[in-house]
Amino acid sequence: MTVSWIPAMADTRIAASFAQLLYEYLDRQGLDAQQLLGTRPDPGQHFVPMSDWQTWLKRVDAVEGRAGLGLRIAEGISARHFGVVGYAALACSNLAEALQRMERYHASVYDANPARVEMLPDGVAVEWGIERGRPGALVDETAIASLVQLARDMTGHYWPLRKVSFVNPRPDDVRPYQDFFGGVVRFGEPVTRLLISPEALALPLAMNGNLPTLTS
Repeated sequence: MTVSWIPAMADTRIAASFAQLLYEYLDRQGLDAQQLLGTRPDPGQHFVPMSDWQTWLKRVDAVEGRAGLGLRIAEGISARHFGVVGYAALACSNLAEALQRMERYHASVYDANPARVEMLPDGVAVEWGIERGRPGALVDETAIASLVQLARDMTGHYWPLRKVSFVNPRPDDVRPYQDFFGGVVRFGEPVTRLLISPEALALPLAMNGNLPTLTS
């Protein structure tokens, strides 16, 4: 029997382009990102260890002390934070195609637990298990919210998700998550999972890589 080797969470990483998102968030808040986190990652280095990303998020969370840090960070997302994968997604004709492309190559941006896409009668589920471990609530919510925000930006519309599930414990304040995702949000689930409606999946994308202004 052949057993595939699955890297532990300690061996995982994120793209340096994605890490820029946190530094830019701190810039918008008027905080000294370099003093709080250290030297800004050079996009040319390609990757940042997941352990560094976890530490940086915890430091910022300790400074702010309020729920939903990952949701606020995600508001500044753009295709460039996802590197080549983000721009390749913009070349797709609709959201369904873009998500399939991002799912296929997501490890080049966010190399934690593998993503799986499943077609269901009421939409498409995008799911992440815990094969490599649990990166933590801050890492998960930043990654999931960034994906959702980018998908909304690419279509030019705010659309609610049907359901969002997180493996992490329920926070004291769930309202920021309900407001951001717009649907049912559950915590303490076996997997992290998004359920996207067929209507949202059929939305066309912005052309030539230019993101439109969001409308409701």
